[in-house]
Amino acid sequence: MNKKQLSESDICDKFIRPAMVAAGWNGMDQLYREFPLRAGCVVVRGHKAQRDKSTVLRADYALFHKPDIPLAVLEAKDNKHAVGAGMWQAINYAELLDVPFAFTSNGDGFVFRDATLADGVLERNLALDEFPSPQELWQRYCAWKGWTDEVQRVAAFDYSPSKTPRYYQLNAINRTVEAIASGQNRALLVMATGTGKTYTAFQIIWRLWKSKTKKRILYLADRNILIDQTMVNFPFVRRTGQQIDRIIKPLYLAQDDPTRIHDSWRSVGGQGEATAQALRIAFACAVPDCPPLEGSKAYPAYQEIRDDLLSAGVEVVLANDEASVVAFAGAIDRDARQTPSFRAGKESADAAGVLGAVSAASAAARCTAG
Repeated sequence: MNKKQLSESDICDKFIRPAMVAAGWNGMDQLYREFPLRAGCVVVRGHKAQRDKSTVLRADYALFHKPDIPLAVLEAKDNKHAVGAGMWQAINYAELLDVPFAFTSNGDGFVFRDATLADGVLERNLALDEFPSPQELWQRYCAWKGWTDEVQRVAAFDYSPSKTPRYYQLNAINRTVEAIASGQNRALLVMATGTGKTYTAFQIIWRLWKSKTKKRILYLADRNILIDQTMVNFPFVRRTGQQIDRIIKPLYLAQDDPTRIHDSWRSVGGQGEATAQALRIAFACAVPDCPPLEGSKAYPAYQEIRDDLLSAGVEVVLANDEASVVAFAGAIDRDARQTPSFRAGKESADAAGVLGAVSAASAAARCTAG
């Protein structure tokens, strides 16, 4: 095989990815091909607007310790280029993801740039079979950060199952969680309108709360809609003793992967993968009150998702059908939902779980399916 005749994509598939997998990297949740960094500039001409494709940034490979905890980037080139030809791009991508490790490859080997200078060497050449394992890079990363075992545990704690954060959201969330886990009591995040401040705050709250770093968190906002946006991200539950018997999670039928509602079950219940039988007993799904119109382009997707949930025995109700939501949750006093105190997740026991469920469903009712 003449490597010079292979495209960059062929080099990735035949040489680079197999070398990383052989080193112990999991192709499902540690290696991400064409990882998006910047969507590109929007160019407006008259009444039309479109992305300038020349300004789109994607890393050939992003390497993660676990989902949403980045470690390194890799820039690939075809074999007509030198092995280190893409290093300037890799360095730029590594800075955007706030990671110290960058790799380049043309299929013959790797150039490894370690900005931690753990052994005093900035760049070195590696053979294809010398690619570092995930454990080795993670240990180097933690040593460079100077983390204690407890800080490492919190900093590596799982995100709430959701959409993939943008690179700057990852940086904001990970840096804030790391700082608080290290004992810092104050942190200020400044983010522009439309950059996902509510989502970022939610993920910080989730990770600090679920890792038991913080037991109680006060969330303040200047508008009710901002509170609602955050609350619908939490799965609301009702417990009988230590046993979860009801879960209500609003489902946005336009989200990338609606099956992620199963992840919410795992994150709340800690019961492992939920089966259809478990969902049949313990799960309600509140969908937006304004589904796509029959005959629209979005309607077939809506119908398919709804039918799949129903066939699995998952109860599906419209978010504004408060009677059905309250009936499922087993509420006795419907007026109790007006109580201004809500508790989410594992703290939402008995009536509080019902309050949270109704609040989440009500918030979802104001959203439309895209």
